Amino acid sequence: MELNLLSPNVELHNVILGPDGLETRGGLYAKLNIEDVGVFTPRTASGTQTSFVFGFSAESANTGDVFHYIFSIDSSNNLYQSIYDEQFECRAYSVVGVVNSDLEPFSYAINYNQIIVNSRSLPYPLWGFIGGSLVKAETVESINPDTPALTLFPGRVCSFADRFVWAYANQIIINDPGTEPRTITAPNAISFGGTVLDLFQSGEGGNLVVVCTDATYQLPADGLAGYQYQGFVSRIPGYQGTNSNNAASARGSTVGLIKDGIIDIASFGKRSLTTYRRTRKNAATVGPYASGDFRQGSFFAIEEGFVASINKKSAFIDLDTGKVSWVYSPDLTDFGIVGVLRDEDGKDFFITQNKILDFFSNFEMFDTPTDALEYPTRYEIQGHILVNVPSDPQLSPVIREITVSGDRVGCGITTYLRNSEQTATIPPPPAAVNVVGTNVWDPTATIIEREYRSRRMQRAVRIDSPDFEISFDKSTRIDSTADIISKGIGKRRPTN
Repeated sequence: MELNLLSPNVELHNVILGPDGLETRGGLYAKLNIEDVGVFTPRTASGTQTSFVFGFSAESANTGDVFHYIFSIDSSNNLYQSIYDEQFECRAYSVVGVVNSDLEPFSYAINYNQIIVNSRSLPYPLWGFIGGSLVKAETVESINPDTPALTLFPGRVCSFADRFVWAYANQIIINDPGTEPRTITAPNAISFGGTVLDLFQSGEGGNLVVVCTDATYQLPADGLAGYQYQGFVSRIPGYQGTNSNNAASARGSTVGLIKDGIIDIASFGKRSLTTYRRTRKNAATVGPYASGDFRQGSFFAIEEGFVASINKKSAFIDLDTGKVSWVYSPDLTDFGIVGVLRDEDGKDFFITQNKILDFFSNFEMFDTPTDALEYPTRYEIQGHILVNVPSDPQLSPVIREITVSGDRVGCGITTYLRNSEQTATIPPPPAAVNVVGTNVWDPTATIIEREYRSRRMQRAVRIDSPDFEISFDKSTRIDSTADIISKGIGKRRPTN
């Protein structure tokens, strides 16, 4: 039986659908560690910060330079802001204030080269210009004496066309027309039936999406034409949030977390992020565990789609291929994402509580260089494919062979099926001396391109549900088909 490893019945762990087919993901490379914050790098001693809590990137409209704004806390719950350039050289570092130990998610908005950062956990909203440090956002009075400016409360914020939208409790307030984001007045306040959890603009020129505890609301952008918002507020009762960072928008698609996966808020099409429910040996358990509720996690928009982060692992959802790949590493304790950075080319970097990571090369490197250790330890990337085989339980087949193919010389392939585990190593191509991507360059040796080599693993295992697990202990390309040979119940078999 030939099995398609690209089918929806397959769960991918550290395996993606790349330009050449299935392959293990790029290695996680540490751009910055929490120990690097507040000290010179490469560090001689660790800084006082204990964890990252949020971050974003902003491109200066004047110079085109990209700045990474990164927020972290120390053991006394003091919140710090750090500004890094594209080479992750620190340009500014300062304390913001004391925050609660149980932090609410942060949000930010950018317009007219100005930044607003807000959270219900902040002592006050932050404001500043791109490239500079952020300071307390002080209320700026309206030019209209009949509409006094309102207090800027901690809450949430987003960009909406050329305006800023502030959210507090069950209200949103759009700033007055002009370039001053800190002027908000009562005529531009809109109330909803539930607490505002998420708000963002869906696509370029799209609607403002407001996710509340009772429903989701949409406001069209053409309502911003005058001084006071004049658009129609539409209510979508089919989706409501539970926590902040439960919904996001990317490439015009608006998607939110639901109890058993994700939902497209426009079409209400649902999709599960976990498909494999059988015994596993080498792959880790992913998803919400015993709670069964993905809404306890966080959801972010990225360049290629979305990422859902829960229980220190993250599911990457590719809008181009439709594939979901869970990312983690046995050598990394936490890949729960708290923020996303982006360079000038649009490439994403991912902030976890302890590290800022980039997908780079075919090795993992989780530490940054120090004076004592110039070259940190490298780790191999381990990929897993968990296969649900469509089979009737009453057939009770005996699994005789599983054949899998890869192209990385020396990569070990392991198949696991009902307590039966076997490993085979991918051999080099025939007559190969040097294999591209595997051996060090040698101009005097014969150089051969990598090619798929199949490995057959034989066993005799009777099973009613022949679901199995394929693991790869190194970075490799993977053939999109696997072959499984089975034998049914013998005609003379006396009993079950």
